[in-house]
Amino acid sequence: MRGGLWGECLAEFHGTFVLISFGDGVVAMAVAALPGSGRTAGPTIFFQGVGD
Repeated sequence: MRGGLWGECLAEFHGTFVLISFGDGVVAMAVAALPGSGRTAGPTIFFQGVGD
């Protein structure tokens, strides 16, 4: 593929993009499971809406 400095920068960019994407997904799932979101059965049940 690409070698040298540009290849290393491209690999670093893609690796960071993947990590941030997964991290954002985790935060989105946690926010969707908050009591005020309407996806939980009660105020103390966390992640009740998982799997919808």
